[in-house]
Amino acid sequence: MEISSQDLQRIYAEDLDVFSKICRDLAYCTSYRKINRDTDHNTGEGPTLEEIAKYSRHLFSLRKTALKTAQEQNIIRPDANLNEMTSFIYLYYYGIQGFNHENELYHMLDFNPNEQAMEIFRETFIAKYAMNPEKWLKKETDRSK
Repeated sequence: MEISSQDLQRIYAEDLDVFSKICRDLAYCTSYRKINRDTDHNTGEGPTLEEIAKYSRHLFSLRKTALKTAQEQNIIRPDANLNEMTSFIYLYYYGIQGFNHENELYHMLDFNPNEQAMEIFRETFIAKYAMNPEKWLKKETDRSK
């Protein structure tokens, strides 16, 4: 958890827009979680509930701080609820995790559902919370060309 915490702090310190940081966070956590879950299952060892709670509070704070900063910079709508946005990130994360856990054979598909999930998340998050969604959605479209 300490390594993961440091990695996520680096993600949120990068010179990227908040939407890219959140997507990198989700991509990192979904890949790290699977590795961590496999390790815990193989060794029978894992963090205590207290350690998990401390780690979770830290991640919640990182995300909420990044969203609040983006809100102060008029990137995210001023009326957007920080707790709601953070909860949305968690809901999406656990949805991806559930899919990965239940569908270990997804690698046999002719597309990467995690990449699609990140694109859908980014577009939905921007459409719902960005101050100027067209700017951010256009920016993403331009980068993919």
